[in-house]
Amino acid sequence: NRLFFFGNYEGTREVKSITSTATVPTVAEQQGDLSPLHPIYDPKTRAINASGNITASQFPQNQIPTSRMDPIALTAMKNYWAVPNQPGTVLNYLNTDPRRANSDQYMARIDFRQSDKINWFGRWSLMKDFEYTPSSFPRQGSNTTTRPDQVLVGSTQILGPNVVNDFRFGWTRFDNKFVGANSYTNDVNGKVLHIPGIDLANDPAFWGIPTFGINGFTGFGDNNYPYLTHDNQYEGIESLSWVRGRHVMKFG
Repeated sequence: NRLFFFGNYEGTREVKSITSTATVPTVAEQQGDLSPLHPIYDPKTRAINASGNITASQFPQNQIPTSRMDPIALTAMKNYWAVPNQPGTVLNYLNTDPRRANSDQYMARIDFRQSDKINWFGRWSLMKDFEYTPSSFPRQGSNTTTRPDQVLVGSTQILGPNVVNDFRFGWTRFDNKFVGANSYTNDVNGKVLHIPGIDLANDPAFWGIPTFGINGFTGFGDNNYPYLTHDNQYEGIESLSWVRGRHVMKFG
């Protein structure tokens, strides 16, 4: 009866349907056909007349030629901006990307009685949490991963009829990441868009879809403000207890 041990595991898997609405351009508008809207003028034809007024020519049929559109913007819209799946021009996109939350917890402990005067114990625990929070468009939400680890070792030794030594050593690690859905897996800018000046260090935590915002519509893109934490803590404690008559003295 010298060795005792036990372990424990707990796991959770949760998938929750969440719906959100967004306002996106129609397919024709994304291709430059703005004929239903107010007149769109060609900025290359701007001129100042004799009266000092600025004039410009309207795009034919109120359609902006694809050749006049930025190729990066066209690629971004085609690949990462949704097209309407609901009627109308306002709140015309419905996203049903689910929220996902997974959790795994492990724990083990061992106790060892080396002798009548020496006892040891050790404890190990680990938890891994993952949560995906959707945004307005599929696969553009945020991932949160959390992993705390802990190891503790201790020993109690009876050095004499009135002297006891107690020792503890512990290590704790806390790892936390709040990143975009494409971080670490999909280098969108480096391989697809090639927008200069983004992620110059090529850090995988910053991979993903750059954020695009257009007045009157719901913007798209990943979370571009990653939050990363990696912390290790070590602690050792040793104390000596000495009983002398009616007095107890402790050193450590």
